[in-house]
Amino acid sequence: DINVQFKVRGLGGPWAVCKVDRRRGYEWVLRDGRHIPESIWFRSGRDADAREEVDAVFELCGGMQACYVFRAWNAARPLTVLHEPWEQWEDANTRPSSEPRCPTLEAADGAAPIAVGLGNPRVYCICTTKRVSAALHALLEVHRQTLQGLRNLDARFTGQWLGVNVGNTASAGLGIASAVLLFAAPPVGVGLGVGSAVAGGVTYAGDSLADRAHLADLKRQLSRDAWNAFVVAELLKEWVQARQSLMAFPSDAGCPELGHVRVCSSEDLDSTRSSIHVGVDADCGQSVPLCMGEALDNGLT
Repeated sequence: DINVQFKVRGLGGPWAVCKVDRRRGYEWVLRDGRHIPESIWFRSGRDADAREEVDAVFELCGGMQACYVFRAWNAARPLTVLHEPWEQWEDANTRPSSEPRCPTLEAADGAAPIAVGLGNPRVYCICTTKRVSAALHALLEVHRQTLQGLRNLDARFTGQWLGVNVGNTASAGLGIASAVLLFAAPPVGVGLGVGSAVAGGVTYAGDSLADRAHLADLKRQLSRDAWNAFVVAELLKEWVQARQSLMAFPSDAGCPELGHVRVCSSEDLDSTRSSIHVGVDADCGQSVPLCMGEALDNGLT
């Protein structure tokens, strides 16, 4: 169940964004004479599908104490599926289009589905381990692209710096020559002065446009990197929860054991270490301590 609510922050706030009927002229929705907060649900209820795609865009308008959701749309919803009651975006030309999926999430979904492990701690742990491993590999590639993008940006900034310095030098030289020739040959001096002003203006305009373009590229790449890192952090959180769920089942040997996977706490293996180990049964009553990487190499991926 995913619930989305909104708050407006400001002096004296924050204030909750209250619900309006977007199909009836944005009338306030009242309950017992009082405004109710805008609350939008995704993947809710017993019939909810965890695979439902969500790429929602919300547009708010109004003052701080009278703010409301003006338009809302789920761009990831297939065209064959009816839109939800909360969705309203009359202008089809400006409706948001679906953004490309996150590479780390694509890698995780391709490695193992999360739904098959629900209700089975062992399978859930294996699935989350596969997912976080695949996502980490994809995140490494994203980091490589970020580093390559920063190198390319640095090279472009170097070229920009060289061009700006050449332009400023030319403008200054023309200005000095203009000042000298104003007394010896005024027409030539005026022409050189105009050329100096044009060179300086073109250099400044080119420098400003290049800065804007480079800054946009930098923000885009860093945002993509942070987006993927956030996804991996959430997958790591799921993995930790799966490990905790697996450890919650006791066994006769004193370590949680399900099938051929045994999870032992650090106190059982080495009191000086704080990591969690995966033990894969080598025999019926024995377990071999493995680190996470070894466990991944031995069949979990």
